[in-house]
This record gives sequence, C-alpha cells and structure tokens, in this order.
Amino acid sequence: MLDYKLDISEKSYMRIHAADRLAKMFPFCLYEEGYFEAGSSYYTTRDGKDMYLLIYTVSGCGTVKVGDKTRHMSAGSAVMLNCSLLHDYRTVSKEPWCFYWIHFSGTGVEPYAEALTEELSVVSISEKIKMAKYFEEIRETADKINDIKKYARISHTISGLLLVVLNAKYSEDDKAASGKDAISAACNYIEENLSKDISIDLLTQIVHLSKFYFIRLFKQYMGVSPYQYVQLCRINKAKELLVTTDYRINEISDMAGFPNPARFTKVFGETTGMTPSAYRRTSYLWSNPEEKLKQF
Repeated sequence: MLDYKLDISEKSYMRIHAADRLAKMFPFCLYEEGYFEAGSSYYTTRDGKDMYLLIYTVSGCGTVKVGDKTRHMSAGSAVMLNCSLLHDYRTVSKEPWCFYWIHFSGTGVEPYAEALTEELSVVSISEKIKMAKYFEEIRETADKINDIKKYARISHTISGLLLVVLNAKYSEDDKAASGKDAISAACNYIEENLSKDISIDLLTQIVHLSKFYFIRLFKQYMGVSPYQYVQLCRINKAKELLVTTDYRINEISDMAGFPNPARFTKVFGETTGMTPSAYRRTSYLWSNPEEKLKQF
C-alpha cells in the first residue's frame, strides 16, 4: 500500500534513479534520494517496497512508526527502516520537518539492517556536518554519467552514512550499559552500608559520575531519587529487624542508619502509617494466629 500527502516546500527535491546491472553489482545501490522541508500535514504510509529507507533530520520534528512502535525524530537524529514492512513517517512540529532521505538496497545492507531496524532505533548523531555532507555528496554524484566510478562512489558514501549511524547507536548502547552498571553499583553500596552515612557526594565518587547526571540517571532506572531509595532501603531493613529480632527500637534505628530514634519513628510512621512498636506488634500477631485469638 501507499498513502501520502506531499506537503513540501519549493526548496525540497526528490529524484528516482533507474539502477542498472552495474549499479546492482556494488554493496549499496541507490534508488531514490531527496531532501524535504515537510509541512505540518506531510505524511507517508507504505509497505511492500523491497528496499530500505534512511532518514536524517536536520531541523523540526517528525515521527516514525513500524508496527506498534513509534519514535520521535528531532534535529540530528537518524533512522533506518525496512520498507517491506508497514511503516509511517510524518511531521509533528509546527515548523517544517526538514530531512534528508535515501531509498537503497544491496548485498551490503543485511548486517546494518539487523543492527539498526530490529528495534526501530532512532539514533542521535553527533557528527551532523558529516551526515549532511554525505547526503549532498550522494546528490552531486548521482548527477554524473552512469559508470563504474559513479556507482562505486555512491556505494561508498552510503556505506559511510550507515557507519556513522551504527557507531552512534553502539555509543548510545555502551553509554546505557555503563549507566546501568553505575546505578547497580550505587544500589549495592546503599544496601550493604545502611548503617553508615550515605551522601550523594559519596555515591558519585563511587560510580565516577557528576552529581546532576547521577541523580537524573538514578531516577531514570529506579523510579525514585537516591535519597528516597536510601530511605526506602532503611525502612525495609527496619521492618525486617522488627519482625525477626528482639532488638530494641533505638538499636534498630541505629542499625538501619537513622540519626536518632525520633527521626526513625517519624519516617517509619510517614512510610507505613504506624509506629515501629505497632508494626512489630501487628506483624507478630499475624505470624502467630493463636496469639491473635487471645486479643478477643
């Protein structure tokens, strides 16, 4: 199927290239290329096209959708789509969505497709000037006479584009993995050192991250701030000690890392709705039904 509204400015262009036998002998073969300044009503919905699409956003914002996955494309982002699958891309910003694009295929596509299309990965590109230069190079080269040098150059340039996108994706993946490891290390330290003074400065020293970035990353992964996580861990530790030991309230307060029993009682009450003593008594009765019956 193909459904579209071509709401584009006069500065936009698109060209279709009839790929001959020589062009198809190279790892990457160009079929269509262009640059769109797409207005707010622009969209394309398509499937059944036996090739791939690479989009690179220069400015404005669009969305791409494949199956049940939808991703936003802001300035400096790129995406690779398998055009045989139902896909949709459209403008979502008030200002024009300006983007370069190419349709291509070839024997060299498969490894890139496996890495870049499986999860609908919209990748943030830091090498913005290089990306624009590659697309302009494709435009200029495509104007030349059809010969082996032209097709070799186009194939090489498409390879360069895909390599930039692939490197950016792996850089993001490595950063995400590194961030996850850092948060895991911080959580382990917190859980194993509840009785000690745990500050943001100490945690950032342990994981080697800036304070602002660490707090943002921690909340992203854990759903709460580092301070809230410490408090939750201390309350959970206190609950465990109240139920499984005979330690006094002030001893449990110290073992869970609270500065004093008064503070412990206040935070415990705000979290659970009861005092530590009431929690211990209630938990004991629930775990000893025969004692509960004596209360009646």
